[in-house]
Amino acid sequence: MFHTVSLIRSRDRYPGSEMVKFANFCSEAIKRTRPRDFPPSKDEIIACLGRRELTAVVYCFGGGTCKISITSATTAGEVVHKLSLGIGVQGSKNCFALFEQCGDVYKAMEDRVVIADVLAKFERYEAHGINEGGKRWRLFFKLFCFLDTKNVSPDSLEAGFMFEQAYNDVLQGRFPATTQTLVRLAALRIQYEVGDYRSGASIPDIETVYPLKKKMVKDEDLPHIDKGFTLKGTLRGLGRNTLKKLKQSQDENPAHKGIDSAEIQAVKVAVSDQWKKLQGMPREVAQQQYMDVLRSWDGYGSTLFDVEYKQDSRYPHELWLGVNARNVSLYKRGDMQPLASFPYEHILSFGAPVPNLYKLVVEGNEQLSFETQKVLEIAKLMKAYINAIVKDRRAQTSR
Repeated sequence: MFHTVSLIRSRDRYPGSEMVKFANFCSEAIKRTRPRDFPPSKDEIIACLGRRELTAVVYCFGGGTCKISITSATTAGEVVHKLSLGIGVQGSKNCFALFEQCGDVYKAMEDRVVIADVLAKFERYEAHGINEGGKRWRLFFKLFCFLDTKNVSPDSLEAGFMFEQAYNDVLQGRFPATTQTLVRLAALRIQYEVGDYRSGASIPDIETVYPLKKKMVKDEDLPHIDKGFTLKGTLRGLGRNTLKKLKQSQDENPAHKGIDSAEIQAVKVAVSDQWKKLQGMPREVAQQQYMDVLRSWDGYGSTLFDVEYKQDSRYPHELWLGVNARNVSLYKRGDMQPLASFPYEHILSFGAPVPNLYKLVVEGNEQLSFETQKVLEIAKLMKAYINAIVKDRRAQTSR
C-alpha cells in the first residue's frame, strides 16, 4: 500500500517526466507481484530498467524453439497455456508442462512457479558450474501426463510431440526392447529424417538413432563383422533434427566407450539392412510405424525412473519405477513385463520420509521403499495423475 501511494504522489508531482513513466511501469508491476525465491537475474534487472518485458526461450524435442515475453510475475502455468494455444493442444486430454532441463536432467515445474525466478536460478547455476557435462540450463516444453495415447490425430502437432519424445526415450534407454526391435526403430528414424537408402550410404553417427551407450549389443542378434570391416559413403543429412549431444572431445566419442568397434559396425550393418527394406516409405508412414512399435508395449505412456530396492529379496536391486495414468509398476531394468503393478486405488500413501528415499504404502499395509534421486519428480507425476483421475470421475458423476 505504501509503495502504491508513493508512486501516485510521484506521478502527480512530476507530470510528463521520465519519473512518471517509471511510476506507471512500477504500478502495473505491483499489481502482478508474486512471492519470489531468488533475487532478480541480471537480464531481469536490465529489462526493468528499460521498462520492458523479459524475453525467454523455450525449447522442445526435435530442435524447436519459441521466444516468449514474460514479466517478473509470469508463471509456468501461464506459459504452458500460451504455448498450448499456439500449437493447438489446449483441448487435449494429455497434459503438457514446462521443465527445467540440462542434459538428461528434466525437472517438472508446478504451474505456480514464477519463470523469472527460474531464470535467476539458472544464472546462479551457471555461475557455480552446476550443470551436466557443461550443458546450459534451459526452459523445456514437453508432455508430462499421458492420459490418452490412442486418440491423437497422426497429422497433429501433438502427434509430432509424442513422436519426438518417444524417440528421445528410446535413445535414453527408456524403452524396453530387443536388439532386433531397436534396429528397426533406428531404420525407421533414418527413413523419417533422410528418406530412401542410396547406394554406398553409411551411418556415421549410429548413436543418434540407436541407444548404443544405454544397451550393450548382443553378438548373436547381429551379423558377424570382421575387425577390419569398413563401410563407405556418407549421409549428410543424418541427424539434422535430432537432440544435441553432450559435449564430446574431438578424439573420442563417450557413447562408444567400452563398446568394441566390431560391435558398432555390426549395429550399423543391421540398421542399414533394415533401412534398405523401407525403400519408398513416406516419412509420415515411417513416423506412424515407429509409434506403432512403441504403442505395442503395454507400458507405453509410462515415465520410467531409476530406483534401487534394498528392502528385501522380493525384487532385484536395480529397478524401474514406471508411473502412468493407470498404475505404478515395478520393472527389472530393460524388461518389458512388470514384476508388480499397483493401481492408484490400491495406493494408500506415497512420499519421501527422508531425502532420496521414496515410499509407497499399498493395500494390505505393504510398504515399499526405494532409493532414488527423483523423489520429487515421482511425487509430482503421481499427484498429477491422481488429480486427473479425480477430475475425470467428478465430470462423469456430474453428467
